[in-house]
Amino acid sequence: MKIICLLVCFITCAAQAQTNFVNGYFIDNQNIRTDCLIKDQDWKNNPTSFTYKLDRESQVETATIEDVQEFGISDYSKYIRQTVLIDRSSEEIKEMSSTRAPENNKETLFLMVLVEGAANLYGYQDGNLRRFFFSTQQNDSIRQLVFKSFKIDKYEIGTNQQYKQQIKVELPCEKITDKQIENLGYNKKDLLKLFNIYNQCGKEESDISTDQPSVYQRKSRNLFKLGLRVGLGHDMVAVKSEVSYYEPMETDYKITLRLGAELEFILPFWNEKVSLILEPNYKSFQSSNLGESGMEVDYSFIEIPLGVRYNFYLTPSSTIFLNAQYAVVPINRGNIHYKNQYTDRKMKPEHHNYIVAGLGVKIKRFTMEARIGTQRDVSIPWESEYKSTNIILGYHLF
Repeated sequence: MKIICLLVCFITCAAQAQTNFVNGYFIDNQNIRTDCLIKDQDWKNNPTSFTYKLDRESQVETATIEDVQEFGISDYSKYIRQTVLIDRSSEEIKEMSSTRAPENNKETLFLMVLVEGAANLYGYQDGNLRRFFFSTQQNDSIRQLVFKSFKIDKYEIGTNQQYKQQIKVELPCEKITDKQIENLGYNKKDLLKLFNIYNQCGKEESDISTDQPSVYQRKSRNLFKLGLRVGLGHDMVAVKSEVSYYEPMETDYKITLRLGAELEFILPFWNEKVSLILEPNYKSFQSSNLGESGMEVDYSFIEIPLGVRYNFYLTPSSTIFLNAQYAVVPINRGNIHYKNQYTDRKMKPEHHNYIVAGLGVKIKRFTMEARIGTQRDVSIPWESEYKSTNIILGYHLF
């Protein structure tokens, strides 16, 4: 527990010391550009405001969509204020419209600029709502690329894929085939690829190398990580019967070995600070103190903790992280042997699921984590508990 408390203090200090303010700019309603430091929140949903500082020592200020017509962060994020027609029809079946045509509302939004060139592509997200917009050199008004699901009847759902026709008509290019448009998905990856093809359409090879369209996106990272995990536990088992003459007993604390692997998926937003983790592992516990009166435990199990990790980035190669997981125990085996002058009884362990929390540090590919779990029942029909604190070392293969 002391280790956990020390790591909590360390993480709190590290989190407060972190800075998310990076080089950026904004343009106000008077067309005045201000270079500043903008808090990079890697928005999942398009923002309506942002916080900034004029320099490292300045106070934090807030700018809103009413005050700013454009802002950007470094060379990978740019937003522009536009008043557009947007269809917010739901893709959820319970809330789905029965109208095929888009049901537009006029709104003023910060649109994320995805690519700029002969044709510009913009993105907007609000929860589960995703919409894309575009403009061209021939028509600089920003319009929505129309995609909508709708109910035909109680059992059938149709889709309005007008965006394919819009692209075919307004982005003519000999390098874009009808089959490409037919297979075009309404997603960022497919649309970016097609708009980049169009923006290079008709150019000579020498021009392509010197006149590239502006693409705004973060450098791609491998969002999946696989690692090996080995750890030492400090564990004990205690049992208690409701019958008064069966005295409570507990084992001594024992050092146990755990072996496992960890699969991590980093969520591609919030500056990649949050990830989902799955960590199957094997553990075994033995303790023998039987004699005339005592308890012997021979117990092993496979558990699968599933949970969330939050990362505090200290440097590009070092991270402090906090884990919260729900551990499922699908396989366990062994015996709990309880003996005194009144009984000699063997019970089969039945491990219950439980919650674990961990705090750790990662340096390059290596990790070290201190982890503690909630007390959980391991024997039936008697009341029992299994206590465990672990130090876990890990190595990421990729």
